[in-house]
Amino acid sequence: MKQRVAVIGSGIAGLAAAWALKAEHEVTLFERHAQLGMDAFSVNVPGGSGHQRIDVPMRVVYEGFYPKLTGLYRQAAIALEPLEYSGTFTRGDGRTYLSYRNLRFGRHSFPMLRGWRAVHWKTVPIVLDSLRFFRKVADELRDGAGEGKTLEEYLRWRGYSKAFGDDFLIPVMAGICTCTYEAVRNYPASVILGYYAAGLFTVPVMRARDGIADVVAKLSAGIRDFRLGDAVERIAPHENGVLVRAGGIDSHFDHVVIATQANHALRMLEASDDEREALACFTYQPSYVVMHSDERLAPPDRRLWGPVNFIVAPGHEMPMATIWMNTVHPHLGATNIFQTWNPILEPRPERLISRVAVERPVVNEASMRGLGLLERLHAQPDRRVWFCGAYASPGVPLLESATASGLAAAASIRECSAALASHAQPAGDPAPL
Repeated sequence: MKQRVAVIGSGIAGLAAAWALKAEHEVTLFERHAQLGMDAFSVNVPGGSGHQRIDVPMRVVYEGFYPKLTGLYRQAAIALEPLEYSGTFTRGDGRTYLSYRNLRFGRHSFPMLRGWRAVHWKTVPIVLDSLRFFRKVADELRDGAGEGKTLEEYLRWRGYSKAFGDDFLIPVMAGICTCTYEAVRNYPASVILGYYAAGLFTVPVMRARDGIADVVAKLSAGIRDFRLGDAVERIAPHENGVLVRAGGIDSHFDHVVIATQANHALRMLEASDDEREALACFTYQPSYVVMHSDERLAPPDRRLWGPVNFIVAPGHEMPMATIWMNTVHPHLGATNIFQTWNPILEPRPERLISRVAVERPVVNEASMRGLGLLERLHAQPDRRVWFCGAYASPGVPLLESATASGLAAAASIRECSAALASHAQPAGDPAPL
């Protein structure tokens, strides 16, 4: 039975839910920006014979950790391409202490030091502990070694060096999760182990070959009703369905998928006590990313530039991560274009292209409890409101968890519709006596 479904938000969670529902149901996609959210902050910069569209933020995946997302991309004929996504780590004083590149052999990838210029006293313990960590991580996860421990407790317990933790693993995860060092130290160790156990550093990192604009176009194709530039003001239960108010207009739907941050969902939804309790478990940290052409935000020694360049400086609660976009878009030309998360040094105004503020969910004991509460909510009979987003599925809150939760919400709606349709079937003729 066809249902009217509102999807609030067009990040990957909302697009995944809409993609899975659009063939069988009437989907209306609400987005407060003037264009679909996943591509809302991308920019055009000069390059080659015209302009290059640059994804903001840059999104990369690796298949072992992103099975739902890569499966969705395959269904939608979204091509992926491998990237050279190696890293450089530099102190605030400008001294690079680790720089490596990835050598690819077919479907495998192996990190290699860039040479003597990258060697520092910190390099040796980082390399030795990296070899141990990546060799053991799958077994450690399977054996439950990280259960009940924070990442910092796990690293101390297993005797990893301070250089490996403070100058490599924790900055890397703070960059990936775009959160503070403190937040990463307090991550459940099992979540971090799960991220690496799927094969990172041994398989190629990939991106959507034709950019996020292509992802958005293909996943949204076939949706007939878009409400762009309409901020949702109210979501409330209403007569065997849900009322959605946007732009001062009330609309009635059979189901609503709220594919926004948990804190945004709380502001829109007339929530029950159980919903409020679950959503309040998820907290966020602010972060921002700048697009620019200021080389001062890259390592001083250009010979050690990598696709991703971390600056780890005392007195700053997050690492600065500068992505050298020319390695991703080789047709950009002679001008070096960068995407920098949480700049320690602001780019010069004449070199600034764009600035975007974001919030990212934090994973901790409270958020793990919140996942259990969400699962309980979604199992309620006659459920009409569904929550999805990077926060709403286990693991590091990235594209994969957002996709998984969006697809799960769509599957639940399909199950509800199938049950409703079976109840609506007329009874058969009575059996003969």
